[in-house]
Amino acid sequence: MRKFISFLLAVSAVFLSSVFADGGIIPIIPIHWTYATPPKLSISEHFVSVEINGDLATTSVEEVFVNNNDVRLEGDYIFPLPENAAVSEFYLYVDGKKVSAEVMDASKAEQLYQDYLRKGIDPALLSFYGRGLFRARVTDIPAHGERKVEIKYSEVVPKEGGLNRYVYPLDIEQFTEKPLEKLEISVSLKSDRDIVNVFSPSHSVTVNRKSPKEVNVVLKKENIKPDKDLYIYYELSDNGYGVSLLTHKELVEDGYFLFMMTPPIGEDERAGAREIVFVIDRSGSMRGEKIDQVKAALKYCVERLNVIDRFNIISFASEVEPLFKAPVLADDNNKARALEYIDDITPRGGTNINEALMTAIGQYETDITAVRVLVFLTDGKPTVGTVEDANIIDNVSKVSDDIMGFVFGVGYDLNTFLLDRIAENFKGMTEYITPYEKIDDAIVRFYGAISKPALTDARLDFGNADVYDVQPFKLGSIFAGQQIMITGRYKNGGQTEITLLGTTNGETREMTFPVNFKKAKNPNILVLWATRQIAYYLDEIRLHGENEELVNEIKDLAQRYGIVTPYTSLFISEITGIEPKQVTLIPWGIEESRAMDSIGYGGAPSSFKKSETMEGELGVSISKDIEKMKTGVSGYETEVVKKVEDVAFYLKDGVWVDARYKEDMTKKKIDYGSSQYFELLGKDSTLARLLSVGKNVIVVWEGVAYEIKG
Repeated sequence: MRKFISFLLAVSAVFLSSVFADGGIIPIIPIHWTYATPPKLSISEHFVSVEINGDLATTSVEEVFVNNNDVRLEGDYIFPLPENAAVSEFYLYVDGKKVSAEVMDASKAEQLYQDYLRKGIDPALLSFYGRGLFRARVTDIPAHGERKVEIKYSEVVPKEGGLNRYVYPLDIEQFTEKPLEKLEISVSLKSDRDIVNVFSPSHSVTVNRKSPKEVNVVLKKENIKPDKDLYIYYELSDNGYGVSLLTHKELVEDGYFLFMMTPPIGEDERAGAREIVFVIDRSGSMRGEKIDQVKAALKYCVERLNVIDRFNIISFASEVEPLFKAPVLADDNNKARALEYIDDITPRGGTNINEALMTAIGQYETDITAVRVLVFLTDGKPTVGTVEDANIIDNVSKVSDDIMGFVFGVGYDLNTFLLDRIAENFKGMTEYITPYEKIDDAIVRFYGAISKPALTDARLDFGNADVYDVQPFKLGSIFAGQQIMITGRYKNGGQTEITLLGTTNGETREMTFPVNFKKAKNPNILVLWATRQIAYYLDEIRLHGENEELVNEIKDLAQRYGIVTPYTSLFISEITGIEPKQVTLIPWGIEESRAMDSIGYGGAPSSFKKSETMEGELGVSISKDIEKMKTGVSGYETEVVKKVEDVAFYLKDGVWVDARYKEDMTKKKIDYGSSQYFELLGKDSTLARLLSVGKNVIVVWEGVAYEIKG
């Protein structure tokens, strides 16, 4: 792999700078303040509770501000109002006492921002531009003491592309000296209609579906400085398929789209049957808690088989032992025999992966119309029989055309390259269960998702939109309640129809949905598309070898959209001039940290084809990282890249440089804080927000590069 694909080493506490902002206190400089920089407060805790009933949202916020200075402070608490949202009933309390406050519209707020800038406040405040705000004076913040601020407001959640869009302003870096100790946001969605297509394009959130009409969305972090607004989309559906389309279209470029679809959860007499074969590793390494958890999960799955399903269980070690000669109906008698078989599974012997898979594939009947599902679980590498990767992959690829396979890898003693290629041939997915995760939780969660087939051989026709770079480009089988997200680009805008085709129990089905590929500004969709595209390119390179065209595509996308991954970060060094090992990556979560820790400080592998990236802890972490990127989230940040709107900026020689900047562009130089600077702010609120990255910046606007010097 080219050198730009590298795994960088250090873990840092520095986070990205402002994009939008949450509520915070701007301290007033005390009369006898002798330091060169203004005083700052820290936020220790930030809790948000949101209750959304249909289209009405009530947001309650609690923040604890800490004054680490030696003097008593006071300041202005400002909270940016949600853009294009109808806000009402705004209340603010300081230590439980209601205080008077002022609500400013966007034009009045812009004047306030400019006044702050003239007083030397950081230009990060420009991220508020174009939005109104709520302002109140907070007095008597004791030295080395704290104040608790609570706000509550209600708003009508706006609709966009058939989806409701809730936005919570979430960037407090400019308001806090230290990272937050705790951040918790809980969103409760309730409606008298089914709630479908729930997702966040901005953050990795947990979505808990309590019922078709009640969903909870949770975001929890510790020791962080949030860097962007939290977006949550959801759709209220009366019946049938929940379908939504969001688009992003600039004036000249082709457009970007996100198409979401959720098959109905309710009863459908045409819902398909499954023919499901469980293939379970019972080699000696599965002894103890591993096999106990697998047995519990298997029992859960068997007990919940539908009466029209057929199933079998195959356990394997050095030898392969099927429960039945062929899949049988899931009646009470066969379920009882399966539960007894599960109890008798005893770990011993080696790992004969090839024979286990070949036996499982041979189980499926040729004339049945059921959805064919294979569940494969192992904690090791092949040690018995055919053990060469290429031979096993070739055997699977010859016979797995109509089987949907789900592969579970347990622990770190795995060949992730082999398991991922097996899943790819089965048109399925791989899930890795690390030592700190529970096997039974993962299997039960998966099984619930595939409990009710909706369509087999599902495919989409996008009508006149002329789409390309679509991910995923194959749907295979889809299931009731499964949330399907498809991103891509399109050439032709306007009204058209998207047609969903597939079969259920051998019967051809066709559904048509009218949609509008319209001109709209949703930069989150653009970045979501680019992140997923990079993930699929990385997977192609890792599983099928280097390809110069794909390598260059990854580099170009990552640079243009500021997408930071441990695999595509050397280009940052090329742009900024900083040595690669001095570019610090900040991992968001456990897997990202483990991937970086696995590399070690001494250096990074330069190619995905090196064995250390194909197996073991690093191989598992890389595979999980890429899978996370396929949801649209990159799990890394760096202090030399900022993103505002859909524009990436890179820090080079103390200047934030727009990724769109070219040396041959017309350039205009403007002094920060000058009358020309404030005239530039007045051109457009989006331009003003781009200037929030810092006092020294090169920003491109309408083909002209403006160089701001502070």
